[in-house]
Amino acid sequence: MPENPASQTVSQEETYSDRLLAFSIPARDVRGRVVRLDEVLDNVLAAHDYPPAIKHLLAEALLIATLIGALVKRDEGQMTMQAQTDGGVVKLLVCDYRGGELRGYVDFDRERLATLGANPGLPALFAGGYLAITFDMADGRGPIRELFRWKPIRSPKRARAIFSSRNKSPPRFASRCVPARMAVRARAC
Repeated sequence: MPENPASQTVSQEETYSDRLLAFSIPARDVRGRVVRLDEVLDNVLAAHDYPPAIKHLLAEALLIATLIGALVKRDEGQMTMQAQTDGGVVKLLVCDYRGGELRGYVDFDRERLATLGANPGLPALFAGGYLAITFDMADGRGPIRELFRWKPIRSPKRARAIFSSRNKSPPRFASRCVPARMAVRARAC
C-alpha cells in the first residue's frame, strides 16, 4: 500500500528553505530576492527564552538582516543591524549576518511587555530611537555605517508617503510569520 503523500517529508533542498533566491521579471522591470528561513531561524530563536511577541519581532528583523546582509559577498565582510530605543519596551535589537551565518538578540523589559497584551505593534515596542546598519568590509575599507533616527509613525499611509517622497521607486516588502514554527517567509522587490 503506498504511503500517504501528506505524511512524506519534503527536503530543504526542494522547498528552498534557509536559502536566498534572486529573481527578475523583465517585462515588469522588477528584480528582487526571496528568502525562507526555517531551521536557521529556529536555531537563533531557540537560544533564548523569548515571549511570542519578541520572537515574532526578532524573526522579522532576522529576515531583513538576511536580505540586506546577503548584499555583502560571502567572504568580503559582515552586516550588523542594531536598533536602540528611547524608552521603548525593546531596549536593544541586534542582528548580524556574516558569510551566510545569522545571529540575533533582543534586550527588552519583560514586565512592561506583559502590560501590552498578546500582539503589541511596533510603536508600542519602539518609542523612537536609532537604527544603525554597519557593513564591516574585509578588504580594509573600514566600516560603512548608516545611522537613522526615528520617531514612531502610527499610520502606514504616512509611512508610505514619507518613504515615497525620498525614493523614485520605493521597494515593496512583505513578510509572513507562521506561528507554529515562527518560520518567516518574505519577499522584497
